[in-house]
Amino acid sequence: MRFKIIKFYAITFAVLVFSACDTIDKPYLEENSGKCGNGSLSIPIRKILLEDYTGHTCGNCPRAAEQTELLIETYCDHIIPVAVHAGFFAEPYVSGKYTYDFRTTTGYAWDGFFGNASAGLPNGMVNRIEYNGTKILAYESWAAAVEQLLKEPPKINIKIENNFSQGTRDLKTSVDISFLKSASEELKLSVLIVEDSIINWQKDYEYVDLENPGNTDIENYVHRHVLRGTINGDWGDTIVEDGVEQGKTINKSFTYVLNPEWLAENCSVIAFVYQDNTKEVIQADVSKLIE
Repeated sequence: MRFKIIKFYAITFAVLVFSACDTIDKPYLEENSGKCGNGSLSIPIRKILLEDYTGHTCGNCPRAAEQTELLIETYCDHIIPVAVHAGFFAEPYVSGKYTYDFRTTTGYAWDGFFGNASAGLPNGMVNRIEYNGTKILAYESWAAAVEQLLKEPPKINIKIENNFSQGTRDLKTSVDISFLKSASEELKLSVLIVEDSIINWQKDYEYVDLENPGNTDIENYVHRHVLRGTINGDWGDTIVEDGVEQGKTINKSFTYVLNPEWLAENCSVIAFVYQDNTKEVIQADVSKLIE
């Protein structure tokens, strides 16, 4: 018999983190399509890119994954999660349990630029903003960074439309970027593919195996929101070079052939717009390939 013990102090800590923010009416319930909030939030809503840098041999990384799910439960559509497997803990073994390769060239490009793996996993970024002087945040700081961002109204609205052929595995994606406020900086658009619920090995230092005490290897771990690759390159496309007026809408269309090893029903497209000079994400959105 195998089971996971969730320690009381961890639950208590999570409750304290969220109850300390007296501005939150939680949970942020989904009241209708396109809206997520407590009844006072307007459409469109602010959507936040949450990057969890992780690895399958990182025994502490499941705690960050649990924090991601807690944030999704609390903030619902406001959170756009992506798990980036990079660094030493993401390297596959030649044989044995951890032979599956979750790595991507994009994940390594981002990790090489921001330095998440070298800072010590698990960690992540919340819209790639600097919070308390750093972009790389321990998972315990994610909620506070999210709460800070939600105080600001969205500057951009992103809408994704996917047309996927299961027969040919051809994907056509259309992304509309509508500017709710003018912008003066250079902006880029990145479009990603993520796959959810990949079943494979994961090390977990808090895993309890009564049949094999001391075992920290979970065979059927559910890997959530896994970055599979990008549709338009590691750093995306420039959509605004020298400013844009409020009210303007930009459309970008893409074609992509989905890898036959990926489950299309578990895949989604994520699109986000960011400032080129700071890499800060302005707005994000996600849409499943198959609704």
